Amino acid sequence: MMVGTVMYALVLARITALVTHSRVSENVYKSRYDELCQYMRQYRIPGALRERAICHLASRYQGKWFDEKAILMELNEPLRREIISYNCSNLIKKHPVFKDANPLYLLELLDKLEFECYQPGELIIGIGTVGDCMYFIEKGDVEVASPGYTQILSDGSFFGELCVMTDITKRQANVRALTSCRLYSLSISSYEHVSKLFPKAMHGMETQAQQLLQNLGTSIE
Repeated sequence: MMVGTVMYALVLARITALVTHSRVSENVYKSRYDELCQYMRQYRIPGALRERAICHLASRYQGKWFDEKAILMELNEPLRREIISYNCSNLIKKHPVFKDANPLYLLELLDKLEFECYQPGELIIGIGTVGDCMYFIEKGDVEVASPGYTQILSDGSFFGELCVMTDITKRQANVRALTSCRLYSLSISSYEHVSKLFPKAMHGMETQAQQLLQNLGTSIE
């Protein structure tokens, strides 16, 4: 009887802690939401732009605010990487370039990715701008458009690789979100770090980058 009472008390305490933590993150989100609204009112941000900003906040955080980087940095490296790998499991499953990849390579790569989200109609990269990263699509559709070239990319694709994997420094196309998009970006410095450790693992993406270069009719010096 005593054991049952103790177990019940422990379970109840755990549930209470979870509910309390959930409320804390919800309250922080509400505070951030209110700050954003006050900021936009203060600077008289146009209604359409204001709505896009609010939609972005809601889509990215889904009603709860977490400082993911700070939380994960509290963990040791193996545990942090395992959690990141789990969070990115859909990304890994959908991307052919990750199929049968070296697990150590995947852990190193995933640890360098940065999550981003975009709403329909938003410009993700603009033609002629300096590129400093590439993107992997976890979920959503984007349109890649340049003079004489248009392509729709969706789950399991990546884009922006020319400025990361070749000598080209400026974007060769506009990329715009057609739907709500969940993306992961990989910076040039992170790519160089991973490619030095696992040069063969990057071969598939680098081959696609060269093929895209040919399709665009651009040459590398």
